[in-house]
Amino acid sequence: MLSVRGGGLVKVYYYGAAGPDLSVLARLGERLAKSHGAGGGNRVIWFSDRPEGARGRVMVKRFSSGDKQPVRNVQALTGCPAADTFGAFADEIGPEGFPFLYQRMKDGRQDGPTLVTVADDRIVGAVGPLSTVVGPGGRVIQQPAYFAVHPGYRGRGYGRDLWRASMAWGRARGAEAKVLQASCGSAAEALYLSEGLETHGYVCQA
Repeated sequence: MLSVRGGGLVKVYYYGAAGPDLSVLARLGERLAKSHGAGGGNRVIWFSDRPEGARGRVMVKRFSSGDKQPVRNVQALTGCPAADTFGAFADEIGPEGFPFLYQRMKDGRQDGPTLVTVADDRIVGAVGPLSTVVGPGGRVIQQPAYFAVHPGYRGRGYGRDLWRASMAWGRARGAEAKVLQASCGSAAEALYLSEGLETHGYVCQA
């Protein structure tokens, strides 16, 4: 599968039981980049059941009754007294994710609610936009969202509070499962593992 990003980067997604032939796919990416006028290079991305060399872990959360408990110190961005600090938070978290979401907000686009936590009169963590879709068999699935805590405020429980608040949001809307991806070795990966998420494979990139 081919994906061409606006910045001129071609991504080639490989699906197959065997490992990819990177030299063949790299040449394919080069041809696609040339034909589509993408000068930013190319990447090959594939899914694996082994962690060796992986950049991301694909994880699944199955909701339970314990996920509907409200969480203190987490609130919706809309109406938050420190909402005007969200732009600074997004810039400091960057380079992708929240800056992109903030720009969409400024353009008047509403993708779903964003939950935030505040400390020292500023937003220091956020998760969003939150949304659900109806998946196979009619199951309600909570979609992935941007999730981050400012580096200067990590290790204080803000991330766990935001995660659990987002789960309560999904549970209240009938979600049965949530699928997401975490960068290997990241703080988010450690949090998800401690919260009991199941690993369903790994994402590799070259």
